[in-house]
Amino acid sequence: LGRDPANWWRTIQIDLGERDGVRVNAPVLTAQGLVGRVLQVGPHRAQVALVGDPSCRVSVKVSETEESGVLTAAPFTTVDPRLVNIIHLPAATAAAPENSVVTSGLSEIFPANIPVGKIVNIKRSHGSVQTTARVRLTVDSSRLQEVWVMIQPNVAKR
Repeated sequence: LGRDPANWWRTIQIDLGERDGVRVNAPVLTAQGLVGRVLQVGPHRAQVALVGDPSCRVSVKVSETEESGVLTAAPFTTVDPRLVNIIHLPAATAAAPENSVVTSGLSEIFPANIPVGKIVNIKRSHGSVQTTARVRLTVDSSRLQEVWVMIQPNVAKR
């Protein structure tokens, strides 16, 4: 893994590339959970947008309630890269602190049920049709040493 000192909390460089089957948007994870998605690919290296980077929005669900939302960076993510937001939860959400957040499987990028984090708190806005939840990510991107890239097998077209 390598990092750019100017935006260490947003991206990492990995030593896998096109020659290894890595493609743009491939999910990147560890045994603990989701790390991000491949943003750019070269022959021998790839850049990964970490969860918490504004370019890495993730469709998620709250495991206990099955309610879906979108995981995105928040203003405080630059201070603590493990804190992000879920937006677009229902206004009357049943989600609560300590509920688990996983990928929803509703996107073409991330398969369902990859661990993402736990809800820290819920912010309800009076009169709003949606609720925002603050989430602490399972993976601490500042301590990454090794990641896995989900590679799609080549399927011959008929």
